[in-house]
Amino acid sequence: MGVDLEEDNMPVIMNLIERTRALEEVADAALERVRRLEGHNALRKAYAEDRLARLEGAIRALARRVRALEAALNAQVQAQAEDRAQDRTRRLEMARVELEDLAPRVFAKRGGDVDVLVAADHLRALLDQGRLEEVEPVLARWKGEVAGG
Repeated sequence: MGVDLEEDNMPVIMNLIERTRALEEVADAALERVRRLEGHNALRKAYAEDRLARLEGAIRALARRVRALEAALNAQVQAQAEDRAQDRTRRLEMARVELEDLAPRVFAKRGGDVDVLVAADHLRALLDQGRLEEVEPVLARWKGEVAGG
């Protein structure tokens, strides 16, 4: 009875063995796909990390260039400010010299008008305060007055 039972179940056992082999092949194929995907994901991750590192490097380089440009711009702005200050100082000195030259001539031209001396003192005070814009028009008028007559 034991041999008959075994022979009767033999097709079932063979079927189960075949199914087990097929399932093992499917499992092996699935495992291989998982390994490939893990490798692909690892490559993608490494590529993304490399791109991120290159991007960070480019950002740092750009930041260095921006800082260098800011420094150059600040130096240029400072140089321009110094040039303007020197130009203003030069204009103030020129106005002082011109005032000292024109005041006696205008005084003489107007026949000893004391208002010219008072105006000259007032202009000197304005120049001492650095208010060149208020002095230059008066000096231009005086220059025209002296040259015109």
